[in-house]
Parts: sequence; structure tokens; C-alpha cells
Amino acid sequence: QRLQLVTSVKEKKQAPSKKDDLIFIYPDLLTELKQLRDQLARKEHLPPDLIFTDLTLVELASYLPLTLPDLGKIPGFGNVKIGKYGGDFLGLIKWYCV
Repeated sequence: QRLQLVTSVKEKKQAPSKKDDLIFIYPDLLTELKQLRDQLARKEHLPPDLIFTDLTLVELASYLPLTLPDLGKIPGFGNVKIGKYGGDFLGLIKWYCV
């Protein structure tokens, strides 16, 4: 039998390693995250990249944070954005994981 470990969310300040190129991205979730970001951007009359960059969404679609503390480890999610958008993005990720 093979045992596969799940990658945990990395701290923001940790430099990426060469191993990170092998991280799996859930493409369907990434599409949903981009749609959510675009909806929020239209609602607030902002460019989508001011809500979150594509890199932040890729991190979400790779690590699947399920709690606010885990979300805070994703680059691009500071306290303000966690408070403003955290619930929406966590809800979508939890829905996808069910």
C-alpha cells in the first residue's frame, strides 16, 4: 500500500522551493474561485486583481485552506481581506471539498 501525505499550507514569508512546481491544482475549483473574484470585483467596481491576483487563487486551489488561520497563510490574504472576503472564499472551498 502507498501512503500519500497532503501538503499543508505554508507560511506567507517562506520562500518557494523547487518542489512547489509539483503541487496539484484543482482546475475546476480555480475556475470557480476566479468567477467569485470577478463577481466581487464587479460589485465593488474594482479590477479583479485588486481583489486577489491569479497567484493567490492558484494557492487557494492548491492548498485548500478550510479555516481562517489557514487562509491567513496564503499570500494575498491579510487581516483586512480575510475579514472582507474570507467567508466567501472559504465557503466556496468547503463546498468544493464536499
